[in-house]
Amino acid sequence: MGVDYYKVLQVDRSAKDDDLKKAYRKLAMKWHPDKNPNNKKDAEAKFKTISEAYDAYEANEEITNIHNAETDQAELLLESQKENHDPRAQLARQQQKLLMVQAQSLAAASPTPSTISSILTTPPTSCRQKERKPKSFLPRNCFTPESKEKAPEETIKELKQTIKMLEAAMEK
Repeated sequence: MGVDYYKVLQVDRSAKDDDLKKAYRKLAMKWHPDKNPNNKKDAEAKFKTISEAYDAYEANEEITNIHNAETDQAELLLESQKENHDPRAQLARQQQKLLMVQAQSLAAASPTPSTISSILTTPPTSCRQKERKPKSFLPRNCFTPESKEKAPEETIKELKQTIKMLEAAMEK
């Protein structure tokens, strides 16, 4: 069986940090080899045992402090993730609503057969000008001149896929 360091330091197992330090200092001064020149060998052995007891206590304190610091960091991380969950979910819902509105307006704006024939008729040559496509600054999923070239079904299909992806992200 090992040495009971509390007995070596002559303190109770429920002793506080300050009590342990005081007991160690008191015994270290009492059994220091320089303070006991007549009984140097016995003093060295006692001093070594006292130092070993206090070193074991300090090592245990370091391990406890490291564990507490890691626990604190983990708790902070969990807390920040909880705080960020609601804003992320809100953002995903807003994006989903925006996509739904875009899909509905695209479906409502899809051309009818009469408007298609009017689009296909060419204007007289005197009215023709060089066509320039304006560059869009909007993202891919917004309504742009390029998106009008796509069939409405394709755009709706893309928007539904985006909605599914956002819903999956919200569930995570």
